[in-house]
Amino acid sequence: GANLAEAEFNSVTFNSTGATPQTFTMALRGLRLLSTLSITDGTSTTTLATADLAVGNAADTADLSIGNNGILTANASTVILGTVTMTGGTSGTITVTTGAWTVSGNWNTSGVGSTYVQGTGIVTFDATATITMLAADNTFDDLTITPGAANTVTLATNLIVTNALTITTGTFAKSTFTFTLGSLTMDGGDLTSTSGAVTVSGTMNVSSAASAIDFGSETWTVSGAFDCASTDTAVWEAGTGTITFDSATGDASFTPCAITTEAHFNNATFNS
Repeated sequence: GANLAEAEFNSVTFNSTGATPQTFTMALRGLRLLSTLSITDGTSTTTLATADLAVGNAADTADLSIGNNGILTANASTVILGTVTMTGGTSGTITVTTGAWTVSGNWNTSGVGSTYVQGTGIVTFDATATITMLAADNTFDDLTITPGAANTVTLATNLIVTNALTITTGTFAKSTFTFTLGSLTMDGGDLTSTSGAVTVSGTMNVSSAASAIDFGSETWTVSGAFDCASTDTAVWEAGTGTITFDSATGDASFTPCAITTEAHFNNATFNS
């Protein structure tokens, strides 16, 4: 059956004092709430298993807090949240298989001992946010940045995106951190950098004339086709680093940016 047309709860906490693993399994309908979904356990583990049902709603954007010994098994669920926090210090787990997540605030899963199992789902940031992940567990499968034209998503740790990083609106500020990407598509948003090496194992496509990259001092390595339609001279900056195109699997197309009044790169190397 259908959910209520509004949030059912303000905040919900799943916890157990039973000293043995406990699992709460959702059934029939998704969960809507206004403020905070908290999962924690002081003596054993407490799991919320969503059974692939939805968690959250765009009208509510509640926050998620995973404490020590808390486990969220979201698998194929559609999840819509404000912030995501897993910083207990010793444990905590979020597991996704194919589910799509939309996050409208900060993501911080940097707690020592925490585990984020990303599966093959897409995580979308649709508002101003900072992304902080545990150094040993810093991977998204697919990541979309679309915070809105005047907003910025800021990276606070090195990041791996197994498949596609897509920047649709606003700015993704990578600061001094490293990127390891399967592919990069910019179809309306900008990317800014200070330093921190970038590796793109697949294609790099700046498909929108309104998208631009503000390079820093970092090195870039692109192993697939490069296509750039940018005309945004206000944001595009060549930086002081080097970009290397090193396709090892055969010929790769190279289409320079549509910018004609300034340099596209500081140094460019073609290698195979």
